[in-house]
Amino acid sequence: MRSLCSWTHEPQVETRFGYIGDGHDNGNRYRDNAVKTSKYTWYNFLFLNLFGQFRRVANVYFLIQGVIMYIGWYYPYIYQSPVHPWSTIGTLAFVLLVTLAKDVFEDIDRHRSDRRENRKLFTVVRNGKEIEIQSRRIQVGDWVKVRNREQFPADLVAVLTSDTNGQLFVETANIDGETNLKIRKPVKDFVDADIVPTSLPVGLSSFECDLPNKHIHHFNCTITCGSRKFAVSTENFLLRGSVLRNTSWIYGFVVYTGKDTKVMKNMTKAPSKMSRIEHTVNKIIFVIFMTQLILVVVSVAFSITINNNGREDTLAGGDGDSTIFPFWLAQCFSFFILYGQMVPISLYVTMELINVAQGYAINHDSKMMYMEDPGDPESIIKPECKDSKLCQEIGQIQYVFSDKTGTLTRNVMEFKKCAVDGQVFPNLESASKALRTKKTVNIDLFFRLLSTCHTVIPDYVNPEVTFESPELKYSNLLEYINFEAESPDEGALVQAAYKAGIAFVHRTPGKIVLLSEGQDEKVVYEILAINSFDSTRKRMSVIVRDSCGDIFLLCKGADSVIFEGSCDSTETKGLYDTILSSFANEGLRTLLVAVRRLTKDEFEAWNHKYKQAELEINNRDKALANVAAEIERDMNIIGATAIEDKLQEGVPETISKLADAGVKLWVLTGDKMETAINIGYSSEILTKEMRVFKLRCDSKDELESRLAELERLVDIANSSKLFSCVSGCFKFSRFEKQSEQQDVKSTLLTDVELALNFSPTIQPLDEQGNPEDDHHSFSSGSTENSEPCSKSIFAIVIDGNTFKFVSENAQLRRRFLRIGKLCKSVIACRVSPAQKAEFVGFFKHKVTLAIGDGANDVSMIQAARIGVGIKGKEGRQAVNASDFAIGQFRYLQRLLLLHGRWNYMRMAKVILLAFYKNAALVFTLFLYNFVALMSGVSLYDSFVYAGFNFFSGMPLLLLGIFDKDIGGETMLNIPAFYGVGREGTRLNFEKMLEWMSRGFVTALIVTSIPLLSYAKDLGVPTYCDQSNDISGIQAYGTFVYTALFFAVMYVIALETQTWNLVYLFFFVGSYAFYFLVLSTLSSLIDAYPEYFFVGIYVVGSPYFWVHSILIATMVFLLEFSWKFRRLMFFPTALDIAVEIDHGHTKYSNIQSLKEMLSQKRKRLY
Repeated sequence: MRSLCSWTHEPQVETRFGYIGDGHDNGNRYRDNAVKTSKYTWYNFLFLNLFGQFRRVANVYFLIQGVIMYIGWYYPYIYQSPVHPWSTIGTLAFVLLVTLAKDVFEDIDRHRSDRRENRKLFTVVRNGKEIEIQSRRIQVGDWVKVRNREQFPADLVAVLTSDTNGQLFVETANIDGETNLKIRKPVKDFVDADIVPTSLPVGLSSFECDLPNKHIHHFNCTITCGSRKFAVSTENFLLRGSVLRNTSWIYGFVVYTGKDTKVMKNMTKAPSKMSRIEHTVNKIIFVIFMTQLILVVVSVAFSITINNNGREDTLAGGDGDSTIFPFWLAQCFSFFILYGQMVPISLYVTMELINVAQGYAINHDSKMMYMEDPGDPESIIKPECKDSKLCQEIGQIQYVFSDKTGTLTRNVMEFKKCAVDGQVFPNLESASKALRTKKTVNIDLFFRLLSTCHTVIPDYVNPEVTFESPELKYSNLLEYINFEAESPDEGALVQAAYKAGIAFVHRTPGKIVLLSEGQDEKVVYEILAINSFDSTRKRMSVIVRDSCGDIFLLCKGADSVIFEGSCDSTETKGLYDTILSSFANEGLRTLLVAVRRLTKDEFEAWNHKYKQAELEINNRDKALANVAAEIERDMNIIGATAIEDKLQEGVPETISKLADAGVKLWVLTGDKMETAINIGYSSEILTKEMRVFKLRCDSKDELESRLAELERLVDIANSSKLFSCVSGCFKFSRFEKQSEQQDVKSTLLTDVELALNFSPTIQPLDEQGNPEDDHHSFSSGSTENSEPCSKSIFAIVIDGNTFKFVSENAQLRRRFLRIGKLCKSVIACRVSPAQKAEFVGFFKHKVTLAIGDGANDVSMIQAARIGVGIKGKEGRQAVNASDFAIGQFRYLQRLLLLHGRWNYMRMAKVILLAFYKNAALVFTLFLYNFVALMSGVSLYDSFVYAGFNFFSGMPLLLLGIFDKDIGGETMLNIPAFYGVGREGTRLNFEKMLEWMSRGFVTALIVTSIPLLSYAKDLGVPTYCDQSNDISGIQAYGTFVYTALFFAVMYVIALETQTWNLVYLFFFVGSYAFYFLVLSTLSSLIDAYPEYFFVGIYVVGSPYFWVHSILIATMVFLLEFSWKFRRLMFFPTALDIAVEIDHGHTKYSNIQSLKEMLSQKRKRLY
């Protein structure tokens, strides 16, 4: 054991300081290791839950109404309530209890999970002994032992490992879903490798590290032991929740515990998202509330005019008692209570249940299930709805922001081409042949670099076979080794090098071993330093020493940074630039590889700076990047690689259908501009009919000039005031005089030709706005005799550096977004994760969807209104942050065009019908009170009145689950019907006003006919055998109420487009339930004497049945005639599609409808 001496240290404020091995002392200053994911405790549950529920406007509204009703009912000397308070309070309590019970069960599960996690046993070293303690007892500074396949209980720094090569392997699938193993190392030279674990030092050394933060890929720490310092970085850091693999045991000391661990820091609440429909409902409720106040004001005004203060009348009711409030104020309260059902109290519960059912339908859509391995049923990836309240939001998407790699493409990389010493090899076979024949000077070095400069781990399938085993041969290598790569690109390059003839077989922190084809002897390279890859550096390099003692810097990275660090001639750089452009034009991902030979003095001088940078805490990453940049220069480029990431199945078709649906797609990727453009064409994000503008500027002034010119051209091409392009012809309508038309046309034609080229075979523009050369063209044939374009379609491709100017300048941002919104598609290349989120943030007032598969897409997914994660090869971080998860991009068309649209249409119909029936209910009371001289009396029994939403609730609920206007095949054939939701045409103030008006008409019919029958003494039930006249009102009210119930059910039936046995059963059952409740209330002489025998008497009257059915039929015929007129004389394309689906039209199929749409201009919906 090395001697450890005493030390003194003054900790910095911005860092965490602690004693190693002395958890008790540190524990007094830092959090314990307990985790808490539960939302409530026993003492705050009721308060927090109710507080959350009363954030809903409707719940507050009904609470206030219930209090007002309670006062008016039990303290009538203040003012009188015409409705029993418990009819509203009881219903509200039921709604609150349902939500409360759901939250209780969810939180109980969280509490159980927390207890299991906090009570797990782990081994720690205390007082020279290994003891087992619960996870929650672990403290900062404790020595912890973790065995193979155990999780790390806290964030640790590794100091000892059982591996003889001084390394350990971890799996982070619990954190990011990545199952590939990652190499970690113990802190070098801090303790002897052969130390007895129980003799680990206690209190003799300290650590100083970053304050707790959520950056899981960054960790800076320094260990101090006397005058000696040891650098600790991410390669020594072990995250809580990750699992030790392929290593018997490790020891480490704790730096972060509990909520301070990086995983817990990342467990922030997902952004609270409220759907567009919920926003609309809240606004509608406000309008409904204002309507209710108007009814109250009108009623009070009439009541004051009539001055009816307690008139004794069968229809008026009232007892004439005075109140302490002025008459007008008492009437305000009475009418406010009377019209309280204007807002359906059960609407939110109905919406939540529908959301759950719609989420279930998405989760179990068999046509959205993706099987990765056709022979393995367990490899099925199912769709996942993680936030059911957004099920309708996916039917209203206006913009889709998509990642490219792993989202549009498969993220299965295949080595396609390479270039060595300027010579292009069209495939791996030709390169392998050149390697065997030594055709080029650096071909051997090229593939050795690919086998050496990486972070791939060789995972031996059989633990008895190692790289030193005699049975391990080049020919049978893949039988014993699986290559675990953090990135598919690296895996593809290592696999390519193996197939070419140079195989990577083993690595330790200090060496890497290669095996060449046809040679039994293995080649060992000593690893002297590694400069890791990150999105800022865009390169990785490794410094190695070969068996001859020569030192080399091996580097691979993006062309921009490799060119910058190259000492090659301009001709050589130009040659490789041309080669890379040709690769990129084929849609391939490219890298450059370069080498530099170092002298021993150069390396040692640089290594000294490297060691100093490692000891930095606050700016270590920047310091290491600066030091790496010093050595990554004067390099010689020896070759280039080209990897293909093929498109996923169905991507072009999906993008085409989304475009037809009016959804604009923006692709945000880190690839080169040329690669992004070619993927754009192959995926049909870009089409040959588009004019593609490329924005790649070096200054703000240059960008401003380009945007001004593009804005002018786009405005000209899209201005309907100046011209419209129909069938290839311009029609000017702004100017009346022929001479003026000719002047305008001649003036504009040059600009328009520049913008559009009037050709279906259009080339992209270069940076100056001119057509590019032939080798960039994606068209064929001449454009001289082409027909004019039928419409102007534009697309923009912008790079990350140019976007910086856009994001930093508000004026440029507004101009860019204005142009972008007029374009069909936008592609942003070379953008960082933060820039992706910034792009999405520009459209916060639109309904946006972001879709991605990797950790670098999380910020974009969370910034969008809807986040969709692809369950792919990049882990589960995108899925964990998303609202929906699917297996392939192609399933987006079913998710949006089918489920999204259906869900929007259903929910919109449910909301409108809910407000319609409640409006009709309240309007009957309003109209009746004109007859009752605005006395404020209720026509309906309190509990029957409150039960209206329950009697008619099941048909609405099932309509929101099952209803479909058109089938899936029809929708996918005419995606333009998606615009119904995208434009919000089915739920808006106009629709609300329409249905409120229909509710008033229904109420007018339902109220007037019984009144006329009563006036003519046609046998309307008015049971008056009891000692008070209220029973007469209740009998008459029950009659009117039933007629209204029948009428509303008829209207619901008329609006239902999908009937099945379940729906039919509950539809008929709603009638049975209503009459069951009616008869039950009529039988409760002790519990509810005021309604005793009323319902039974009314139902037993033949006039009741005749009038109820007659009234409901009249309402039905009125609604039917209005619908018939619209469908017969003013049908839309959507109406015709519905009729085709039901077989009720002359158009035999959807294709004939599409032909009709192409020949005639008809409103879609």
